[in-house]
Amino acid sequence: MALQPWVHVETFEEYKERFKDFAYMERTDDGILLVRLHWKGGPVVWSYQTQHAYGHLWTAIGHDKQNEVLILTCQNPYWLCQSSDPSSFDEVEDSPGPDLKYDCNVPDTMNFVENFINDIEIPTIAAINGIGQHYEFALMSDITLTVPEFFFSDAHFSHSIVPGDGMNFAYRVAVGPKRAAYMAYMEPKIDAKGRAYATGKRKDAVARVWIKPGPGTVTVNGRDGSVYFARPVLRMIVSQPFGIVERVDQYDVVATVVGGGLSGQAGAVRHGISKALTYYEPALRGPLKAAGECESHSFGAAAGQGG
Repeated sequence: MALQPWVHVETFEEYKERFKDFAYMERTDDGILLVRLHWKGGPVVWSYQTQHAYGHLWTAIGHDKQNEVLILTCQNPYWLCQSSDPSSFDEVEDSPGPDLKYDCNVPDTMNFVENFINDIEIPTIAAINGIGQHYEFALMSDITLTVPEFFFSDAHFSHSIVPGDGMNFAYRVAVGPKRAAYMAYMEPKIDAKGRAYATGKRKDAVARVWIKPGPGTVTVNGRDGSVYFARPVLRMIVSQPFGIVERVDQYDVVATVVGGGLSGQAGAVRHGISKALTYYEPALRGPLKAAGECESHSFGAAAGQGG
């Protein structure tokens, strides 16, 4: 018989109770663990306390040998995170001594990411259920699934916060340091398929437009763009945004458009392309806005407009 006892490791029931306000958890008999992050049943509220809790949650999950697969998602309708608790940040930043600031900004921030990497050794599936930030856990998972409307974007720099947290760390691994730096400082909005998406409007027509780097193919409602918009003037309307910013034949376009006539539909696709370009390359917003390409012109049949 061994001289020393085994140290107690927190059971599933114990850490499920400990983190109940931050994560809903259930596990099947064969070890598939579902974790739905939340705040007391609603969408995640970001705070230093949330960051602290997740770092400890990853360790608890990783130390439980009964877990075989982790499925990670969030409470609908958002992924991490569309709201925050300003009082949490004020409390830390206004604290009289350095200890709390250090704990929140150094070890808690590091554990938030490192414990997910180092402590969780089982296969991990992330299911991004809505728009949001802090997608590092999804990118660090073995399989990442997203809803169509989700896009990758880091909003730190535009809010006067130094970029380079877990999102940028994970993005450097996923796409390389140069593209990750572009993501951090330019804040494009790019989905899991490498596309920028926007909605365009013109008169009664509404277009949903996706663009991504490519040789310049255009597909509209499942048909070749040159067939759908057979008149040269309509194709010229669609391509105008690319000419303004010198991006002709550099992006592929996929669009679905409804309502109005062909002229209005071409204008709606053009409007969607202009907006999508500003999402993929935010630096293009200036010239496109100056040319009036980011404005919609939706009037409706009640105003007596054709097209």
